[in-house]
Amino acid sequence: MTNPARGAHSDRPPRLSPTTDPTATLTALLHSFDDLDWPRARATLADTVVVDYTSVFGGQVETLDADRLVRRWQGVLPGFDATQHLTGPVLASAEPGGGAVLLEAQARAYHLLRSGSADPTWLIAGRYQLTVVPAADGRWLITELTLRRLYEQGDRGLLTLARSRAVTRREGDPRGAGGRREG
Repeated sequence: MTNPARGAHSDRPPRLSPTTDPTATLTALLHSFDDLDWPRARATLADTVVVDYTSVFGGQVETLDADRLVRRWQGVLPGFDATQHLTGPVLASAEPGGGAVLLEAQARAYHLLRSGSADPTWLIAGRYQLTVVPAADGRWLITELTLRRLYEQGDRGLLTLARSRAVTRREGDPRGAGGRREG
């Protein structure tokens, strides 16, 4: 049966987006990493984000301006030949007091850099935990972002090389500005 409000197939639910489904916000962020789509990454973030990568890199939990956080990602991800961020199901639970939603998902992030290294990959596996809040325009925005590392495989040293390559690419290669080359 056709339902004009829902398209050709009334038995299919409408496609959810970050404006209707808070869990889609995590997927949109991870896809933006892999596509080097910095405006899309920024669109998932509140103006200020509490970031906790301490289980991966040490240091302290930080509160960052969203534009600064995106610049950090731009400072490393374009240096890889490819990345692929995958999650399992995203679980959502309402925070006490309403409004905010806690998202949790197991994740694996593959990073490929053909550098002549014996192992051209670095994999980090863990659990993302995010807090998202509704924006006035209906989107869900990330206010807190945590990655809890479970394990790693491959060559973590590729991060250093990727950072130096990202600088070079930002200066002259379109991958630094957005979008990956095929191949």
